Amino acid sequence: MKTKGNALISIIFSCVILLCIAPAKAQTPALKVQKIATDLYLLVGNGGNGAFLLSPDAVLVVDSKNDPTTASEIVQEVKKLTTAPIRYLINTHYHGDHTHGNQVFSPLATIISHQNTRDNIIRFNLPRNEEYRTSRLPQMLSEQEAKVAQLESQNSPQLQEERKRLEELKSTAEELEQLRLTPPSLTFETQCTVYLDDYTVELIYLGEGHTNGDVVVYFPQQKVIHLGDLLFHQIIPYIDVAAGADTAHWIEILNQVKQMEVETIIPGHGELTDIAGLEEFINYLSDLRQEVKKYIDQDQALEDIKENLRLPKYSHFSGYNARLSGNVEAIYWELTRGN
Repeated sequence: MKTKGNALISIIFSCVILLCIAPAKAQTPALKVQKIATDLYLLVGNGGNGAFLLSPDAVLVVDSKNDPTTASEIVQEVKKLTTAPIRYLINTHYHGDHTHGNQVFSPLATIISHQNTRDNIIRFNLPRNEEYRTSRLPQMLSEQEAKVAQLESQNSPQLQEERKRLEELKSTAEELEQLRLTPPSLTFETQCTVYLDDYTVELIYLGEGHTNGDVVVYFPQQKVIHLGDLLFHQIIPYIDVAAGADTAHWIEILNQVKQMEVETIIPGHGELTDIAGLEEFINYLSDLRQEVKKYIDQDQALEDIKENLRLPKYSHFSGYNARLSGNVEAIYWELTRGN
């Protein structure tokens, strides 16, 4: 990859930190539990969408949310429904909004992921979190404290809002002090089946997509599949170039999922959906790749492509104005890799 590509990776590293660590709990919705099929529950709030499956003798949880506090709330919600112990936690991929609660589950359950997800937590999350905790966050706190002090002296109408932001940063700092990144203890390469009494849960790795370690979690008896961040439902996705994202293969993966016996799809982010919602996201990735390639074939510079490329068909996607250019840049480097 060219030097500019390395710069892109550096930018993406920073974005992951902001997405997975920086937002304080006050900025995110409370944990919500919704029954979506027999013995299967959706977990929404403070991190990517999670889920858990109940059986008479054991419970399986998918993803541990953004922090230990929310993970502890998951444990309490499970206890409201069953006395069966949590035996398994599945990490769909390595991002902190899906794994930062792992430490709560490690004394209770076997944590399972693809091998690349374990490797990525160690390679990316550990140094990112430490740098953020010891350097970036203290700087942000210092700057926010100075800003609040200045507004106090001016009796500014913005004071209340900035005080709230300061408290959110302090809350984030407290969470980070309690955070102990916990990699999965059991990994697999292609497929793993977990048996919960009469239920089976199929963990399937289909190759590089959103990252190089994405696992789909299939509940065949419920005809439900959890796609992790392989699906952002009506949301502009994050394409993790640093961790081996491959949008061409991402599309292939989702087309394979379409062939499975599925009625309900849990995305990593966004509302529950179905095959129609999956097809819309496939079309987004395909259309974006096609448009970026068109500009590349016209020898357009990257900055010009980012400035001019628009996909109004998907303007209803959340994050369209803020993140479309980042998707364009990621796909540009993917398509020009080696040139």
